[in-house]
Amino acid sequence: MKKNIKSIKSVVGAMGGLIALSALCFTSQASAAEGDVIINEWNAVGPNKFLEDNGTDTFFGRVAGNGGDWIELVVIKPNADLRGYKIEWKNGDSPAKTGNLTFSNSTKWNGGALGGGLKAGTIIVLREDASADTFPDRSALACDISVDNGSWDDIIELRTNGTYVTEGGSNDWQVDNDDWAARILDAGSAVVQSWVGEDTAAADIRTGSGLSSEEVGKLEEDPSAAAADYTPVQLGNYNDGDTSTYGDPNLWNSGANEQCFDALTGCNTCP
Repeated sequence: MKKNIKSIKSVVGAMGGLIALSALCFTSQASAAEGDVIINEWNAVGPNKFLEDNGTDTFFGRVAGNGGDWIELVVIKPNADLRGYKIEWKNGDSPAKTGNLTFSNSTKWNGGALGGGLKAGTIIVLREDASADTFPDRSALACDISVDNGSWDDIIELRTNGTYVTEGGSNDWQVDNDDWAARILDAGSAVVQSWVGEDTAAADIRTGSGLSSEEVGKLEEDPSAAAADYTPVQLGNYNDGDTSTYGDPNLWNSGANEQCFDALTGCNTCP
């Protein structure tokens, strides 16, 4: 899976006091612990629908369902160990659906044979319809992320019920626009990113206007370790969008803005 890269993604944690922004709202809640990974993008497009306004994805193009049920994460700390991490999700159906994705104890989540943890800036996509589990070879990198002729090489793409991630809870994995939200817990069950999702009381960190069944949710800023847990005066920026970048840095403002990962990776790829 090779894609254009000039930047990378950032993300956001928990907030206090009800604050309304044009792109992001926060509800009162306790601060999250600091984690190794954040939510960067998720697909809310319905199975028989398309991204609105003739929108496209940089990987799938323009297809019904926009690739199905998937969520994208970005590793924000060096030497990350994601063994035992868990993504919990819920939606607003009646009755509500809930479930989780649990990362295995495989050493792949701690850097594989090389050890030393996953590199900051690694993109992880978890997709129900992925054909196989793919961990890239990180044995010969010029910098912390592999960039080859402008293409992003180091994408971890995994099935949501495969070798390295398993589905749990009351319902099978799904992503939708029915007040859907997700949060991340570490191996000790500490919340390291609170509920991120549609603009309803179900989420602590919200997209500005809520998501339709023809949109995605995405982070519209560069990723950083600090972005994993914002304070009320350090507001992150998740928003809804009609274009997506599966396995790539996020784009917004009609492609005028793109995430830059250089601060995470130690590379020099951004304009």
